[in-house]
Amino acid sequence: MEISFSLGGIIISFVAGLLSFLSPCVLPLVPAYLGYVSGLNVMEIKSGKGGRRVIAGILVFVLGFSLVFTLMGLTASAIGVFLAQNKKVISVIAGILLIIFGLHLVGIMRIPFLDYEKKAHINVGSANLFLSFLMGITFALGWTPCIGPTLSGILALAAMSGTVLQGGILLFVYSLGLGIPFILSGILASKVFEFISRVRTLLRYFEIASGILLVALGILLITGLLSYVSYIFPNLEPPI
Repeated sequence: MEISFSLGGIIISFVAGLLSFLSPCVLPLVPAYLGYVSGLNVMEIKSGKGGRRVIAGILVFVLGFSLVFTLMGLTASAIGVFLAQNKKVISVIAGILLIIFGLHLVGIMRIPFLDYEKKAHINVGSANLFLSFLMGITFALGWTPCIGPTLSGILALAAMSGTVLQGGILLFVYSLGLGIPFILSGILASKVFEFISRVRTLLRYFEIASGILLVALGILLITGLLSYVSYIFPNLEPPI
């Protein structure tokens, strides 16, 4: 089942990244991350002070979590290749897990361990690119409740991809979907607070949308209908 690397899989991965950024446990914390990676306080960021420091810090931050997510994709696809002879069984198991994760996000059922958030707290007193990079890594490894289930869905697609490289690319695209809004937040740092206050009431709907996406992917995996997406979106071959 190599459909996960079609244009459809690429689009799904990117949209999943966007939804992860818009989740209730990421978007409200964006100002805090901007402060961590720049060493500036809220008032300084609002005033537009240290624009270059904010942008440089957030770029390195995004690089940190993109590296981790891409490595996750490479690992997941390697496992998928290793278990290629059991694709049918794996698809059903992965589909069931995605549906469970999706129902958790929608709120139909709650899974306690998905509400657990492991964080590594780093005290950043001043702008430091290396610490910003570490922040990006710890952000990825934190597996917050909102990101975990959605990321699991993309990891499942990576496991179903044809090669290790394809799985890595899918997670890199997911990182782009999550990272581009972070970068835009750094560029438009002084406007971020106003934007967040406007969309705060919509965060729950973004979370529900993530859940629906996971449930749909789960159903497609279980029924084997995911392969039909290849007839809608052309397959993409990675460069050799």
